[in-house]
Amino acid sequence: MALETDSLPQVTPPPAYEPFVDEQAGAVFLDVSVRTLQRWRSEPPTGGGPPFYRFGGRITYRLSGLSNWAEQKKFFSTSAADVAASSSRREALALAARKLGAPYKKSGS
Repeated sequence: MALETDSLPQVTPPPAYEPFVDEQAGAVFLDVSVRTLQRWRSEPPTGGGPPFYRFGGRITYRLSGLSNWAEQKKFFSTSAADVAASSSRREALALAARKLGAPYKKSGS
């Protein structure tokens, strides 16, 4: 008696497994120091730092999350990067001034 394959249930393969990596591997992937990753968690740059996971006291990353975050930092000219950095500095100064309760004045105004 032959087995009819049409009567077998269809199996959906599981989603691709992406392992977690530690701080050291995340730092190597982004070509920054472990200390820089730690600082980005406690003092995120404007726009936020890379996404991370905390399991108890252990910090981990997914390479896809680091890669996606890095892609958001991509520029096609130095002038565009300079404008973004300048805007980020102004936003950071304004935020700091608000937290201190002081009015923020743009230079040259």
